Amino acid sequence: GTLQGDDISRIYFMMKAIINKEKGVAMGKAVESLLKRAIDEVNYYIERKEKPTIKITNRLYYRVLDAWAKSESVGGVLRAQEILLNMERKFQQTRDDAIEPTVYGFNCVIDGWARVA
Repeated sequence: GTLQGDDISRIYFMMKAIINKEKGVAMGKAVESLLKRAIDEVNYYIERKEKPTIKITNRLYYRVLDAWAKSESVGGVLRAQEILLNMERKFQQTRDDAIEPTVYGFNCVIDGWARVA
């Protein structure tokens, strides 16, 4: 189905619930799949030269970074790092302030490395 603007809040809280319930790599994968669903929705509209019904923000990305950082696996932290770099690239391409990485995103990755050290 089509996601609407208020669905972003639902996705955000679903991510939070997963982080509170799940552990390890499964947590990271589950949270990331929700972000991917939202991104796919936006891309669907962009490809058709239509206005997307939702807006992706760094808030969703940060939930994913947080989940991977808390996975307590080196692979999970590497994935968080990769997502942060992709986020930075996307921001550089689009100049969309809504997805501009901030200190919070970098702190998520640093926290992840501290957990696996």
